[in-house]
Amino acid sequence: MKGFVGRERHRGMRKDYRLSVHVLALLALAFASIMAFCVPTPSAAAQPFDDPTLTIVTPAPQNGVAEGPVGTRITIQAANLTPGDAFQLGYTTQDSSCASVFQPLSGATADADSSGAFTQTIIWPTSLASIGTAYYLCAQDTAQDATLPIVQSSATFRVDASSPPVVTLRDSLPPGASSATSTPVAGPSSTLYPGGQVTVVGNNYVPAGVTLIAVLSTKIINSPNQLNSTISLSTTNQQPIVTTGSEITATVAIPSDIQRGSYQLYLISTDGGIGMPSLLAHTSVKVALPPTPTIAPTVTVAIPTATPPGGTGGGGGGGTMKLLSIVGLAGLSVLLFVLGVILLASGASGGAPGPQPPRDRY
Repeated sequence: MKGFVGRERHRGMRKDYRLSVHVLALLALAFASIMAFCVPTPSAAAQPFDDPTLTIVTPAPQNGVAEGPVGTRITIQAANLTPGDAFQLGYTTQDSSCASVFQPLSGATADADSSGAFTQTIIWPTSLASIGTAYYLCAQDTAQDATLPIVQSSATFRVDASSPPVVTLRDSLPPGASSATSTPVAGPSSTLYPGGQVTVVGNNYVPAGVTLIAVLSTKIINSPNQLNSTISLSTTNQQPIVTTGSEITATVAIPSDIQRGSYQLYLISTDGGIGMPSLLAHTSVKVALPPTPTIAPTVTVAIPTATPPGGTGGGGGGGTMKLLSIVGLAGLSVLLFVLGVILLASGASGGAPGPQPPRDRY
């Protein structure tokens, strides 16, 4: 009996031991699973993709070369970068490479999103104004990892003008007037009139062949989405505005229903959308009521009168009047003398006869 009880007790202990081992194994597995979720492993860290790229979107490259003046808005897109990393943008000359000579652009940075991409617009600085020089654009990962490559653009940017685009205005006319008319007189170029027109002049808009558009904005444009709230101005000849490589002029119509107030008149390229337009300049204007036409004063013409005899005259006209006066007086004297003689003669012949002397009868 004692042996039977001992065997049963031994079997129970073995069962409890096996149960404890199973429980401990399950607990260890659960703990390992929890730690796997809580503690990141090196394989879970963000890693760069293969073949990172940097592309110039605007101005659109032609045969691998984008071009424009100083102040050009250059929009670039990057892909296959390390997700979430910050990048410093820069440049290098065409005869070098970003890996060997990286020159940072002041204030030009970008952050890669979760897919390892970014889109950024930079303004080409006035310090890089050597006409005809071409540059590669670069993107350097700011992470402390020397093994990360500096990404270089596939195309270059070439400087075409050493000054940025500039827009000015002239011949701001109210409704019904043209540059050939003198009235009403054209107002100041900074004042526009509803239903009128104005001539827009652009300089340093290069290269040739870029389509432009004139727009009015109530604010300074700093982002592409602000372009959606601008007022487009159509040309009076219904022709597009296209750069020629030199000064360009276009006359645009001001909408008749535009509200009075302060605006910015922009002359911009039409390649914006993903980023800012590549060519952009503006000038401040105001929209006001047309000026009231000035009524010309009435001019009275004075008719000169002849100087009476004895008056003071000057020059040849005075001498003539004196001569006429003398001749008139002489004629009048002769006429009076003749009349006197006639009267005396008629009085002598027509009077009553006096007493007759007596006649001699013999």
